[in-house]
Amino acid sequence: MARPTKYKRAFCKIAEDYLAQGYSKEACAGELGVSRDTLYEWIKRHTEFSDSIKKGEAKGLAWYEKLLRAKISGQDIKGFDPKKSDTACLIFALKTRFHQVYGDRIKFEDESPHMLLLKAMGKID
Repeated sequence: MARPTKYKRAFCKIAEDYLAQGYSKEACAGELGVSRDTLYEWIKRHTEFSDSIKKGEAKGLAWYEKLLRAKISGQDIKGFDPKKSDTACLIFALKTRFHQVYGDRIKFEDESPHMLLLKAMGKID
C-alpha cells in the first residue's frame, strides 16, 4: 500500500515564489521539506504544480537577467547594490542555472558513436 502524499495545492504558490528568486528545483524541494525525487514526481503527477514550477523558473531567469542588466548599467534595484556584485558571478549563475539558454555550446566535427550520442542528447551542436 502506498504512503499518502504530502502534496498540497498550496505548494504551487510556494514553489513558484521560491524559484522566482533564482533558486533551483533542488533547493525548492528542500524548502518544501521533500526529496528531489518527490518534487519531480509531483511535477509529473500534478499539472498545476508543473505549471507553477515552469512559471517560477521563467521568473527566476528574468530575475538573474535583471540583476545582470542592473550591474552592467549601474541601475538601482531595491535590495541589490550593483557596486557590491560581481558580474562574473552573475554570468556564471546564468550559465549554470539556465544552461539550456546560456550554456556554452561546443561544435564538433567528429561523427563517432559517442559524439552522435552527445548530439542526440543536445549536449553539443
